[in-house]
Amino acid sequence: MRVQLPPCSQRGHGGSLFEDPYVFNAAHYPILDLIETHGYIFSTMSINKSVPALVEAAEKAREQSNPRFSHFRVGAAIEVESGEIYSAFNIESSSYGLSMCAERIALWKAVTAGESKFREIAIVSDAFDFCPPCGACRQVLYELAGDIDVCMRNRNGIVKKKKLSSLLPEAFTVKTLHDVQEDPFGRRD
Repeated sequence: MRVQLPPCSQRGHGGSLFEDPYVFNAAHYPILDLIETHGYIFSTMSINKSVPALVEAAEKAREQSNPRFSHFRVGAAIEVESGEIYSAFNIESSSYGLSMCAERIALWKAVTAGESKFREIAIVSDAFDFCPPCGACRQVLYELAGDIDVCMRNRNGIVKKKKLSSLLPEAFTVKTLHDVQEDPFGRRD
């Protein structure tokens, strides 16, 4: 279905689709092509048939999350080449640095099960805006899963899909480690 979004208020100026939780910023997104399936609304950009199952797995994981400190529930599900889906939710520690994101836990579960070829990851949160992976998750995902698709579902049920490389341009990879050059004085860059 093709949807013309209603005029927005004059409050938002930053370009986020959901600056005000109840108002689309139509100045930045005047028309979206959307389809509805399995109770979710998807943008019509390349949709893999397994996306609804992947999003549902992430949603079920999010429902199990109990973030005691931030109260920000996140669920993630990563699909491997065989079609198997590994899901997880964020886990918090009172020592905040020891908390772990849902995306990395889902990836670790897949890797420890022997998986090495990934298709895409879905991320679901309680946010009105889309919840992309944090910087640490982007780095680890890029290194271990490659340039996979990232499906983000917001609180309103809309799914946005992006390539991981668009979220982490010029990623630091193992290739970077091997591209060390020596200068004429024997120093490394």
